[in-house]
Amino acid sequence: MKRLLPLLLSTLVLFAGCGSGDSFNPSAELLAAAQCTGLSLEDLVEVYNETLDLLDSIGGVIPPNMTYNIATGAYTITISLGDIAGIVSSPNNLADGLGVGETATATWDLNGGLAGAGEVTAEGSFTVARATATNYTVSGQGGTADGTCQFDFSSLNFAVNTTSGLGPVGTIVFEGTTPDGTLDGTMTFNGGDTARIVATFDGVSYTFFLDLLTFEPIF
Repeated sequence: MKRLLPLLLSTLVLFAGCGSGDSFNPSAELLAAAQCTGLSLEDLVEVYNETLDLLDSIGGVIPPNMTYNIATGAYTITISLGDIAGIVSSPNNLADGLGVGETATATWDLNGGLAGAGEVTAEGSFTVARATATNYTVSGQGGTADGTCQFDFSSLNFAVNTTSGLGPVGTIVFEGTTPDGTLDGTMTFNGGDTARIVATFDGVSYTFFLDLLTFEPIF
């Protein structure tokens, strides 16, 4: 990928500031589920960034916190949350990086079956497709767990232009579960500093935002 993805990698977390919410006061149960969703997204962003950084470095210099076996596709990554292990696969030859028209998929397993004993566990996969020199798509699915906070996403679909200066555009379909209930809905990213969430909790529909710097919900 010839070091184009570092721009893509930072897009989920480079924005500062947040908008103001309205006068709605969520219940303690709804707030807990929304906070679980925000904290889980923050964890997912770290896995996303590091995993895509590995894909970006194939064909070049692998970062010092990573190992990669080009013959088998097996890799490990040490991050603040613990250790990621997985396999990179592609129908294309990645020896010279990911070229236009090529795709690569990385499975990931955070702290599962490894010696690391981080509190957060997660697993899933990301697939990166390079459409042009500056346009990529990223798709994926998986989940994270941290104590009583469980976050599952059945689909992640982003389009990113590495020269636009904007964040990703796309959606994450998710469930954020705490002991008091499940928040079930869709996050929409428009390249800006917040993600819009439309979801149901206890049979009621809600719309709110997540600040992509603090990962706090904004009602």
